[in-house]
Amino acid sequence: MQVKRVFLLAESERQIRNQAAGGILEEESLEHRDILQWGFRESFFNVTLKEYLFWRWFGEDCASVVQYIWKGDDDVFVNIDNVIRYLKGNSNPKLYMGKAFVNWYPVRIWWNKYYIPMSMYSGKSYPPYIGGGGYLLSRESILLLSKASAWVHLFPIDDVYVGMCAQAVNISAQDHPGFITYEDLPFEPCEYRKLMVVHKVQPNELYLMWSLVKHQGQSCPG
Repeated sequence: MQVKRVFLLAESERQIRNQAAGGILEEESLEHRDILQWGFRESFFNVTLKEYLFWRWFGEDCASVVQYIWKGDDDVFVNIDNVIRYLKGNSNPKLYMGKAFVNWYPVRIWWNKYYIPMSMYSGKSYPPYIGGGGYLLSRESILLLSKASAWVHLFPIDDVYVGMCAQAVNISAQDHPGFITYEDLPFEPCEYRKLMVVHKVQPNELYLMWSLVKHQGQSCPG
């Protein structure tokens, strides 16, 4: 199974003000062909728009050759060996997997980052969705989600929006214990070696843990 990394970007404030920042991205793209960028402002509430456009791009350019995608934030540790091992044994054609949130309610406190007014969403709870840093999707699921996005209105919280689209096309959010989101986890390679995804990991910790898992992880029990 081959793996290709792609960065999904909008335009950051730094890039708009500083041509050098844009030049760095251009060099990265020319060398690795791993940048997918759209011409709108990078922000928390525009992540949903990136999701929507990514599905469109996938359907047009990738669906014939890509079987699965893992999509995640930039502060996650991904044990790609475990992800591949799982996918090789996967039998669910409509895969939508990660840390599942069920009966999660909208935040009604106006100053909260995740605040949603009643006028935008009046339901008592959201449909089941995968959140907390990243998830796995099969090709069939992405194409169905993209189809659903034609009638499911964009929603400010991207994870919830994916759940809304999934519900619209009868895709189930599948929970997996290998996705760690907000749980306390010792910073130990033997712990990370057993998992697929760990959320809220700092950049310096990512580099360190990757090295530790690849080297010291070989001596872990089991």
